[in-house]
Amino acid sequence: MLLQLTQMASAHALSCAERVIAYFAMAMSTRVINSWLGFSSPLIDLKAIHDAFQAFNNVSPFIKFAHFTSNQALLEAFHRRHQVHIIDLDIMLGLQRPPLFHILATRTEGPPIITMTRFGSSMELLVETGKQLSNFAKRLRISFEFHPIAKKFGEMTLHIEQLAPTVVTLVEQDVLTNGCSFSDRFVNSLHYYSAVFDSLGAYLPSDDPNRHCIEHCLLYWEINNVLAIGGPARSGDNKFMQWRI
Repeated sequence: MLLQLTQMASAHALSCAERVIAYFAMAMSTRVINSWLGFSSPLIDLKAIHDAFQAFNNVSPFIKFAHFTSNQALLEAFHRRHQVHIIDLDIMLGLQRPPLFHILATRTEGPPIITMTRFGSSMELLVETGKQLSNFAKRLRISFEFHPIAKKFGEMTLHIEQLAPTVVTLVEQDVLTNGCSFSDRFVNSLHYYSAVFDSLGAYLPSDDPNRHCIEHCLLYWEINNVLAIGGPARSGDNKFMQWRI
């Protein structure tokens, strides 16, 4: 069936449903190959993923709205504080921080001293993101320190109550993929990504290069991560159920 699907469904089709089928078939084919050869972690093109994430941020209201509401909660927590420490578990390109820095730079009491600690699996990506945020903060005359930690937050022995945070903001994709059977993971992901592909199809034509970049480099990477990768090698699992305040 996978062989037939990969031959019939095209990632460049006019139909959003067919494009979803094509990527799900590709991910399931990778799962079959992994089960035979014992592979678990695919090679990741970080630049392609982050270029696609940037494109997705430019055309989709979902990410921007999530960043806006998260930043608003942080601004309220920063009120009348001279120093703040942000611990970021998934900074991606740091796209959510420049709007926050802009507002903090124009506070009547002046901007706070900002320290940011970022967890991540790629030190190269963390350092690059830190440089970009540092340069941006410098242009706004904000005192800013960036501390990268090349580990997943789940690998740390620190509990959230030990940090005593003033506020915790959490942005999740509305799909449950961890703590459930593979069949449930498959169905939940199929419903979720069908809606995402439909939203892109409603905004961008089928031959738009940005749409193909988003679907192929970002969404397919996520689909493959959910379906074809197992155990600790899989990233991006739902965090909400793991938090205890």
